[in-house]
Amino acid sequence: MKFLKLILVTCIITSLFSCSGPLTESNNNQTVEYQLGSPFQIQLEGDAEGKNKWLLDSKIEPIITLINQNTIFKDGKMLYNFNFKVNTDGEKEVVLIYQNDGIKLKVFQVKVIAGTMGRILGD
Repeated sequence: MKFLKLILVTCIITSLFSCSGPLTESNNNQTVEYQLGSPFQIQLEGDAEGKNKWLLDSKIEPIITLINQNTIFKDGKMLYNFNFKVNTDGEKEVVLIYQNDGIKLKVFQVKVIAGTMGRILGD
């Protein structure tokens, strides 16, 4: 019965994460959980001139797929949107680097635990 409650709580927490907005710099170095087939977005701010760029710097396939990425200019800042989809069970570090001419200025990373079992896979 305790195991069933753990699964239920994990599913509820996972559904709350999947309904929330995009991951931002406030989520740096955190662990997030998603169910199979779930889309998620990472949105990071850049400089208005676009001299520096956010780029994906980790191998995430086959567990996660980068569906697309785009930039928009909003409120005097460039917003970099990375849209992902969870494909299969497992764990992956999604690492994005903010760079200028190959020089790393910042690093953003989240550990994604993917699948219906949530943190059980991660422990």
